[in-house]
Amino acid sequence: MKMLSTFCLIAMLILCRQIAPAQTALSVNNPNWWGWGNQEQATIDDATIVVRPRGLYMEVGLYLELSANGSSLESYDQLELTLDFGLPADAIIHDSWLWIDDQIIKADLLDRWTASGIYEEIVDRAQDPSILYQLSPTQYQLRIFPLNNLSQGSRKVKITYLMPVDWSASTAQIELPVEILRSSVLELSTVDLRVWTEAPWGSPRVYTPLTGQTTALDWVDDNIWGGHQYAELTWDDLKPGLSLVVDAPFENGVFVSHSETEQMYQFAVLPRQALNLEGPTSRKVVFVLNYDSYKTNNLTKEEMLQTLRQSMLDMLNPSDSFNLIYQSTLPANNAWLPADEQTINSVMAPVLDNPNLLTNYDVLVTRLNLAIDFIQLHDQGGEIIALSNSDSYADTWSANNYIDQLLENIGADIIPIHIVDYQNFNYVIGWSIWNQNIVGNTYFYDNLTRLTGGLYERGGSIFYKLRHILEYLDAFEGILETYTTFDNGFTYQRYNLGGIVDEVPFGAPLRQVGKYQGQLPMQIHLTGEYNGAFFGETITVDAGQSYPVDTLIREMWAGNSIHVLQGQTASNVNIAAVIDRSLEERVLSIYTAFLCLEPNLGGEPCLECIDESDDVILVESTESEELDIILKASPNPFVDLVTLTLSGLRYGETYRMAIYNAQGHIVHIFAEANPNGLGELTLEWDSSDHPAGLYFFAIEGQNGRAVMKLVKQP
Repeated sequence: MKMLSTFCLIAMLILCRQIAPAQTALSVNNPNWWGWGNQEQATIDDATIVVRPRGLYMEVGLYLELSANGSSLESYDQLELTLDFGLPADAIIHDSWLWIDDQIIKADLLDRWTASGIYEEIVDRAQDPSILYQLSPTQYQLRIFPLNNLSQGSRKVKITYLMPVDWSASTAQIELPVEILRSSVLELSTVDLRVWTEAPWGSPRVYTPLTGQTTALDWVDDNIWGGHQYAELTWDDLKPGLSLVVDAPFENGVFVSHSETEQMYQFAVLPRQALNLEGPTSRKVVFVLNYDSYKTNNLTKEEMLQTLRQSMLDMLNPSDSFNLIYQSTLPANNAWLPADEQTINSVMAPVLDNPNLLTNYDVLVTRLNLAIDFIQLHDQGGEIIALSNSDSYADTWSANNYIDQLLENIGADIIPIHIVDYQNFNYVIGWSIWNQNIVGNTYFYDNLTRLTGGLYERGGSIFYKLRHILEYLDAFEGILETYTTFDNGFTYQRYNLGGIVDEVPFGAPLRQVGKYQGQLPMQIHLTGEYNGAFFGETITVDAGQSYPVDTLIREMWAGNSIHVLQGQTASNVNIAAVIDRSLEERVLSIYTAFLCLEPNLGGEPCLECIDESDDVILVESTESEELDIILKASPNPFVDLVTLTLSGLRYGETYRMAIYNAQGHIVHIFAEANPNGLGELTLEWDSSDHPAGLYFFAIEGQNGRAVMKLVKQP
């Protein structure tokens, strides 16, 4: 009965949060104070982004050092940090770390009710926890206590998540967590971006949508972490939509990878290329702009306009037609315009040169009616994409009234209205007729797009959302059914990313992850109807065409399974299934939470956790002779005493040697020493004063350095 009550309470809490749009904010408060003005914007002192392509997803490790610097609370202790952030609905968070006294504490995953109770109790006792929630399909919250800003400085955390890849015929890309980084009240001087790639992922580079500029990463020879690509980003680089791009490993529009150990697979298929279909059909789009200067954090009007211009250049074709409405009296032109580069730049130029032509207050419904009138006057079949950040229709009465007006204007021939909701600040909360919290214009947008057959995009940056709608504009030109099999076997528990079932946008990728029995070759069966003609095609993928994938495919599968379960009716049985799968696979859900505790409360230092954010001990090879140095440790792993044997050194040369911990801090320095006539040297390290964990022995001479990993056991 107690478990049943817990599930019911969780369901009530989550029901009110599921419709919350993405908001990004970093704040600090004193939990012992009450009243207005207690919460202020906080600072990110340091940040590192580590990325590894994994197929349908790229794994992102986000390291943050957070503080109250720049706020009126910076001279206080016992503060609480809160980071609210958004990710796309297909994203999957699978780990959280907290640093306590230079030790990495890896979070436990608990049901949300238990985790919340423990966190609040510990905050009351002023001890170290952090907790990471999923508030809605696209919204998350991380809370950390205490921040002893005066006496100890910043707190360090890591959030690890799988970011769904955006595919084209030649590239695979993800957005970097720019909105999180720009939530800092003080500007970051630099942000380290480190990318580890292996076949088939090549040529990583950074893409800036606002300018269309692509910048290659630099190669770093790192004897500790391994060679990887590196870029140092500045504050000015952190623009909306900033993305990491790699070459897409498509073969005739198909990418497949599998794990024989896990008996799981993933694939991405570009229907047009795989089926040799004709190019994209002509699209007709009216872009409606609406901007409220008080409703967007870290996105200027100019950046929004530049994002729209570059998205049109990237995503539209000369055969497409468009128009633009940013004033309340008339469209930018009285006819459809070709979506070629010259015309797009010409139409966008007036408002880019003078952004004040786009008002700073809400007139969305007026401009939607203008767009409807234009489409009806010039051509049935056009669609509307509205970019808006207002919340003027937060209450359901107003929302229903305006929806009725717009539908009456549309009439019998439905005009799809798509919404890019880029509000992320200063929400108005209304109450629906079901007495649930409605945040911003969510109710208005959700129902308007549903009733007109449009899409409502709210997770991710404005560039991400706009890109997805433009990809899906031709979604209903046909029907595509997919079925996958393996030789002497079958597939099951298959999940399509994005919730796609049958009506697939032929210009966008179909992405699927699932389980299988049998062995390669794999068959992907594609059947359906395209532009009035029926088709059937089977794509066979043999062992040489499928790339290996590591055990993270379990998290990919589990995350998509949880997304599907969370989209179903929130019954006690369903909630129990979500919690069980979340805990079993260590993947965050709406009903669970990652909780880090200090060791005396049950948190355990993570011996296998490697901090890839600290570059104190990065090593570059300078001479080939360094490769002749042989380093041995006995025993390794060890308990307290370890013997280090070095050979291949140069007789008569002086070497400097030290031990570093996993955070890159020196914990022991050996006296400078000369090897014997055979080029050998033997050292001992007594580590009894240091905790168990990962360490590095580094030796440096005139021609470079060499490094060896050491593992100390409890």
